[in-house]
Amino acid sequence: MQILASPAPQKTTEAPTEQSIQLDNVSKAYHESVGASVPALENINLTVPANSFVSLLGPSGSGKSTLLKLIAGIDRPSHGV
Repeated sequence: MQILASPAPQKTTEAPTEQSIQLDNVSKAYHESVGASVPALENINLTVPANSFVSLLGPSGSGKSTLLKLIAGIDRPSHGV
């Protein structure tokens, strides 16, 4: 999982740097007990260009909050970047 940013601008009146979000084969599993794990996300690939608007829709338990936590850096993926 990467958040890509262009180089920081020099001290001028330029617009802020553009950032994009990129996920490459990201998976997240939660461990319930010894030897048991529950997959929340599997092999997610996502690219969100700078200045884009994205909505996440899905039923309860589909991994929406997990995905947002990974993007925000609150949690770490089990696999992928």
